[in-house]
Amino acid sequence: MDAGRVAYEITDRIGYAHVLLSDAVDQVLGPRGISRSSGIALAVLDAFPEGLSQAEWARLQGVTRQRAHTLTKQLGGEDLIRLEPRGREVLVALSPVGRRLVRSLAPRTRARLATATARLSRREKRELHALLGKLIGSLEEDLAG
Repeated sequence: MDAGRVAYEITDRIGYAHVLLSDAVDQVLGPRGISRSSGIALAVLDAFPEGLSQAEWARLQGVTRQRAHTLTKQLGGEDLIRLEPRGREVLVALSPVGRRLVRSLAPRTRARLATATARLSRREKRELHALLGKLIGSLEEDLAG
């Protein structure tokens, strides 16, 4: 099989795995009335406690600035995020309410995702983690120019 076809098939499998993992997370978020996009937005902010500019927040979510702006209004209206003026920009950060929500969902989300890898041995999990890290590093390098 040629390299291009292999790359395509790997990409296809990663994409499908992403869809299935997202569906699994929806099973945790849905009953709490949290959409997938809101869950992603909150998880991104949880990883950056100091806050992010709206442009960076949008980029890390994989959404447009307009969508990030809509999420800002929505999540701000629910008191899940706060806006912090910093010089000429405004940072988006989790509010205490938002942080508590993310922390309350984290154990259930992790447990749900753990079932996705339950059939893999420890060695296979380590190998998959290492290979995905290598792929991500290569992609980041290529995209950086």
